Amino acid sequence: MIEFLEAENTTAYRLFHGVCEGLPGTTVDRYGDVILIQTFREELLTQQELVDVSCLFPEETRILYNPRGGHARRQAKAGELNFGDFSDRSTETVFQEVDPSLFLDFRFARRWIQNNASDLSVLNTFAYTCGCGVAAAVGGARKVVNLDHGSRCLELGAKNAALNNVSMQNVQSDFYPAMRQYAGLGVKGLRAARRGVKYPSLNPETFDLIILDPPTLTKSKWGAVDIVNDYSALAKPALLSLSENGRLLATNHTSQ
Repeated sequence: MIEFLEAENTTAYRLFHGVCEGLPGTTVDRYGDVILIQTFREELLTQQELVDVSCLFPEETRILYNPRGGHARRQAKAGELNFGDFSDRSTETVFQEVDPSLFLDFRFARRWIQNNASDLSVLNTFAYTCGCGVAAAVGGARKVVNLDHGSRCLELGAKNAALNNVSMQNVQSDFYPAMRQYAGLGVKGLRAARRGVKYPSLNPETFDLIILDPPTLTKSKWGAVDIVNDYSALAKPALLSLSENGRLLATNHTSQ
């Protein structure tokens, strides 16, 4: 499998998935020359055990440990590095407090997007660092719009676009005001708008492919994103923003 991945220029992949190996809450991922070990429940590894693990990899490999459960202390930031994410795509990631800015478990979707985006207009919502948007642009999409509220994420997305010699449009906004404008619903009735919360002015627009990849639960001045109890609040404006025969790629990352 690793030989297959590297043959297609993929140098970021999961080496150990604890759920399948009898150690739930633990993952080991490769990002180029970095090995990222994450524990989502208890802090499992001592400093000496990390040293022992590092002996399993080439000397130039950096081992980073990211204990995310409880009040565990995280290591220093890893900084920026480049790696391949299938085909000829190059990706740059920034480890913010060791959290990666590209999720490896979504590669199947990025691959599908790249293979099916030719000549489409694509809206990538909850874009994060624009991995799906870059995949669409590399796949020949005629227009790609990435929507995310985080300026740092969109900046990294712009870097990824430059690495792959493609162009995209990035819109920094909360999901709700942007999508309601694209869908022609308006935002004046929303509580945040009545309170004077600023938002970018957008014209109604439809897209051939909309990627709806929300977090499980988050809150902002514009309301809550809750995919367990209110996915319809996300899906409605997305569906209304689809062109005729358009497609919605919607995800649900919760086990509930």
